[in-house]
Order: sequence, then C-alpha cells, then structure tokens
Amino acid sequence: MRARDIFNEAREARIRIDDLQERSLVMRERIGMRGRSVESVFTQVLDPMRKVDDLIDWESEEYHAMMAASMAAIEDAEDLARGLAGMGYADAARALRLYYVNAMDLSEVCRKVGHGTELVKLMLDTALRFIDENGIARVKEAGR
Repeated sequence: MRARDIFNEAREARIRIDDLQERSLVMRERIGMRGRSVESVFTQVLDPMRKVDDLIDWESEEYHAMMAASMAAIEDAEDLARGLAGMGYADAARALRLYYVNAMDLSEVCRKVGHGTELVKLMLDTALRFIDENGIARVKEAGR
C-alpha cells in the first residue's frame, strides 16, 4: 500500500465518522421529539420505544464496528504524519493531517498553514512521495 492510499483511506474514514456521528445525533433528536405515544391518522398507536430500540441496535452493532475500522485508518495516517514530523518535516505533516486526517477543504488547509494552493498541493504530493521513497515502516518508526 502506498502513502497516498493510506491518507485517502483516512480522509474517507474521517468523513464516515462525521456522517456516523451526525446520523446518531439525528436518531437521538428524533427520540427526544417523539418519545411519547402519538396516535397516527390511521388511529394506530405508535410505539414510543421503537426509536430507542432502533438506536440501541444500530449503535451496538453497526456504529461501533464502523467507528473502529475508521479510527484504525485514521491512526495509521496519524502514525505516518508523526513520523514525518519526527524526520523534520513538521509543516508537511501538518498539511497532511489537516487535509487528509481532518478532511478539511484545500482552501481551509491553505489558510491554516499560511501558504497558497499550489504550494500546499506541492507539499502534500512531496510528502506522500517522500514517505513512499523512505518506506512506510521507517517513517512510522521516526514518530515513536
């Protein structure tokens, strides 16, 4: 696996985590809004605990499995960024973290690191190439 693949996976994982947390929040809000029996138009009484049960089922199964897989991908990228910083490339490591691990837009990354778009793109590409050329294991080891 190449560095770009690891960081792209981390970016997708961050987006997935944000989506999972948003989904959980929406489910919790629905419980708060509809946590009592309400008669529907068809005179059928709705089960107030159904939404609670759905949330518990979802969080106990899907949510935790997906979160664990996503966090593992993020930790892998974080290890590389720490290693890159440990090798003296802290600015590049920061740009990698912001863009990939935090899933920020490129314009946000540029503002945070204080460089223009072209320079940030160059930093990201150069950092990924540097990691591949030096070996993933070696770069990770530099961060320990």
